[in-house]
Amino acid sequence: MSILTRPIGKSKSKSDPTSNTDVARVSEAPAAVSARSKAAPPVLSAAPRADLLPPEIGQRHAAQRARRWMRAAIVLVLVLTVAGIGGAWAWSMLAQSSLVSAQAESAQLTSELHKYDAVKQLKGDIEYGTAAQQVGGSTDIDWQKYLQDLQGALPSDVVITALSADTAGIDAPFAQIDGSGAASSVVGTISFTAQTATLPSVPDWVDALEKVPGYVDATPGSIQYDPSEGYKVQVVMHIDKGAYSGRFAVKGDDK
Repeated sequence: MSILTRPIGKSKSKSDPTSNTDVARVSEAPAAVSARSKAAPPVLSAAPRADLLPPEIGQRHAAQRARRWMRAAIVLVLVLTVAGIGGAWAWSMLAQSSLVSAQAESAQLTSELHKYDAVKQLKGDIEYGTAAQQVGGSTDIDWQKYLQDLQGALPSDVVITALSADTAGIDAPFAQIDGSGAASSVVGTISFTAQTATLPSVPDWVDALEKVPGYVDATPGSIQYDPSEGYKVQVVMHIDKGAYSGRFAVKGDDK
């Protein structure tokens, strides 16, 4: 700043008092500006506003806004309600359609099954006949085979000339014999006449009969001799369920 206070051109021997005053003023100017800037904050320029309306108008506007929000909320609730009702109705219609389809399919299957009623009836008749055969044949004895077994158990020179039997039926159990521990298993009695040309050894016959299926016991009766026919022996034999043929029983592989 001192440069500004020097005169341009020829120097003077004496200083100008007015020039010193100007220099002092110039040096004081920045300090004054700085002090004023610190003393008062800057003021931003803005358009002046003033609310001259009465408070009732502001309250009215606020009430209108509240009513608008309330109407919007009511409309939203109505829209959601209608959407829910529509969705429930659509779901109900879908469920009803599925039910009708399932009922139609069930009716069709039932109609198809009715085509096989005759087959089912025939199958039932076969099963009924098989069951009746099993029950009726549960006491069956193959007498031809059984007679062969009796004849095979006796000595080769012995011939069975007569045979009778009394056995239990499916609805008539055999009358049990008293005085025998094995009597409870007896299902029948066989009486036969054996003929031989030589003197019979009846105890050996009884022992041989034990090989016959269903044998329980045997009791020899009277022995008769005829010169033209030889000796005739009456034998009474009791049998159990082992004598049954089992021809009509259901086999394990047939189940």
